[in-house]
Amino acid sequence: MTSVLQPAVDYATSKNLYVIVDYHQIDNTLASDGGPSGSGQDAIAFWTQIAPVFSNYPNVIYEAFNEPIDTSATTSAGGWNAAYTRFAQSLVTVIRAGAPDNLIVVGSPSWSQYPNASSGLDGGNIAMTGHTYPGNYPGKGNAFKTRVTAAAASIPVFLTEWGFEIGDASASATLDTPDLSWGTDLQQTLKMVARAGSLGSRTRRGVRRCLRQMAESPSSAYSRRAG
Repeated sequence: MTSVLQPAVDYATSKNLYVIVDYHQIDNTLASDGGPSGSGQDAIAFWTQIAPVFSNYPNVIYEAFNEPIDTSATTSAGGWNAAYTRFAQSLVTVIRAGAPDNLIVVGSPSWSQYPNASSGLDGGNIAMTGHTYPGNYPGKGNAFKTRVTAAAASIPVFLTEWGFEIGDASASATLDTPDLSWGTDLQQTLKMVARAGSLGSRTRRGVRRCLRQMAESPSSAYSRRAG
């Protein structure tokens, strides 16, 4: 931490940049008994150590768990089940014990696809994340788009991960599309997020800046080619 993470955060801070410190794990957070899995326990231990370190950095954002898999942690109505809600709250609680004020971004079940089920977490200054790729956005029947829209009506939604890939033979078919139509849908979502009343003025300005960049150079703004 002292040889890599701390210097990186300090350098970014010196350049007036925001930094997301992300527990970047992709795994089930819950064990079969409903308690934290091994990865869930590791996340709690990670934040116990790291949260206090950057508690005085107003530019540092904590992303509690990158992509909880936990496909069974959502109900038929799209909400979180009780076990996942308890786990998400445990992450917020341990972060808040060391960092009372930093923004916390909370992931959701099924690879952070259910930000709409986030009501009820205590701790303040919390946002949800949605991770979006061509294979899930808008998604079958606009399901993911609908969940993001529902979440943004009541709580900030921070799209901390998204991707687009053209022409890579190794890419999963669900992550690859033959054109840039997905980018148009992403722009529509960003416009919706920018209008959300729950966002601060600085966040709205950042989203609008991203939209301007996409409009000026759409292919370079949200696509990448293999190699």
